[in-house]
Amino acid sequence: MNKKNKAQQEMVGFALIIIIVAVIILVFLTISLRKTSQEVESYEVESFLQALSQHTTDCSVTSELDYLDIKDLIEECTNNQICMDTRPTCEVLNSTLKSLINNSWQVGEDRPNKGYIFNSTYEGQEVFSLNQGNTTLRNNKGASQNFESLDIYFKVYF
Repeated sequence: MNKKNKAQQEMVGFALIIIIVAVIILVFLTISLRKTSQEVESYEVESFLQALSQHTTDCSVTSELDYLDIKDLIEECTNNQICMDTRPTCEVLNSTLKSLINNSWQVGEDRPNKGYIFNSTYEGQEVFSLNQGNTTLRNNKGASQNFESLDIYFKVYF
């Protein structure tokens, strides 16, 4: 009986060691996965800016079927154009950009994204600028799009 008890004690000890090692590995794995998911990659910002510039708005200045995308709306805003439904193009640009950016890059102290800056210039003149949250952090990723005389810039702080 003495040999049998000793063997059972060794098996229980071995099982406890395996469980402890598994728990430690699981803790390190969850910590490492959590840190990498919070960091913004530059390709995410570039892709967002490309998609944003091509997003079709609900504003048309010439006909009912000719809706402007964001980059064309920025150009029309510099000329103080009015949409067919009597809204100023700059007003449509402001509300559309705020909606798109805030839905895509939610900002807050309890979120991975702490702030952002959006800026557009047409022929060297600033047309539209939008920022939210903490934009003084060192950790940030930015991207820009250039279309002839229009430049669009977006930077995310994390």
